[in-house]
Amino acid sequence: RDAFRINRLYNEGMDNLLQGHVQILTAIWKAHRTRPPGGGLRTKGLSLQGWLDIMSKANCIDEVYTLQESRLAFLWSRMHVSDESNDFFNKYSCLTFTDFIEALARMCDMKQVPTNEELEKAEFETRIEWCIAAENGDTSIPRRPSAMYSEDRRPSERTLAEKMEKTLELLYERMYWNPQNIKPYSLDILRKMMNKQDQERGA
Repeated sequence: RDAFRINRLYNEGMDNLLQGHVQILTAIWKAHRTRPPGGGLRTKGLSLQGWLDIMSKANCIDEVYTLQESRLAFLWSRMHVSDESNDFFNKYSCLTFTDFIEALARMCDMKQVPTNEELEKAEFETRIEWCIAAENGDTSIPRRPSAMYSEDRRPSERTLAEKMEKTLELLYERMYWNPQNIKPYSLDILRKMMNKQDQERGA
C-alpha cells in the first residue's frame, strides 16, 4: 500500500490535478454518506455501502475492475486506527475525505480508459459515448486491465495524474448521464445534484 502512495499518489502532478476537483469530489463524498446498519445519524465518513453506490452510479465495475477490486480499493485506503474502541464505525469502517481521494486514485489506476488516439480510431467523440456504447455491447475498444494490473504487471507508461484526470471526467459524466435528463451535462449541475442529495438525506 505504501508503495502505491510513494510511487504513484504523492507527487506534484497529483496535487495540481486534485486542486481543481476538490469541490465536486467533496460534494460526491458528502452526498453518499449513509446511516450505520443499526440506524442513527449518518456516518461522518463514507461507508463501504456509500463507496459501492458511487461505483455503481458511475458504472465503474465491469469485467476488468470487478467488485472485488472495488472493495480492495476501499479497504486499502482506510485510515489506520490505533484505538478501535473510540468511534469505531466512523474511524475504522469509513473513508475520510482524504481516504476517499486515495480510493478513487486506486480505482483510476486499476481501470484503463481509452486514450484520445483510441477514441479517434474507433470514431467516438467523447469517452462517455464510448462508455455507453460499451455498456450496450460495443467492443471496438476492448476493456482491458491497466498495464500494471495485467498478468505481466508492466509498469504503467502513464502517470496517475494523467489517468485520473480522464477517468474522473468519465465518472462525473456517467453519474449524471440519464436518457431522461433534458439539461446537457455540466460539472456545476452535477455538483448541485449532489448537494441536493446530501440535504435530502439529512443529518
